[in-house]
Amino acid sequence: MSILTLTVISVDRYHAIVRPLKPGWTSGTAYVIVAVVWAVGVASSLPALLAFRVVWIIDDDAAVLPLASTDRTTPPLKPFCHPIFPVIAGTNTSQLYVIYLVIVQYFLPLCVISIAYARVMYL
Repeated sequence: MSILTLTVISVDRYHAIVRPLKPGWTSGTAYVIVAVVWAVGVASSLPALLAFRVVWIIDDDAAVLPLASTDRTTPPLKPFCHPIFPVIAGTNTSQLYVIYLVIVQYFLPLCVISIAYARVMYL
């Protein structure tokens, strides 16, 4: 969500520098922009909230402890947060989610911020 906020700030600064005599965003427009940034941020993290589960894995770094009641030993376990994304129509949705995150939270903001500041720089 912070990268989207930085993107909005760069667009706002672009308009303030390139068009200094035009009025900026109204408070209503600002509220809508903030709501959209929050909505995109929450929607972007919702799949992770739904897909990640805590699973117990063997702790290879810990010593094997003997069980008190038997002669057997049990390996120590540790919690691990593991994504369990569904496969829909043969498509791995975890890959779609990663592609979405890279585009929406990396490439689009990178392009918008770069263009805004490049245009300010070459006035």
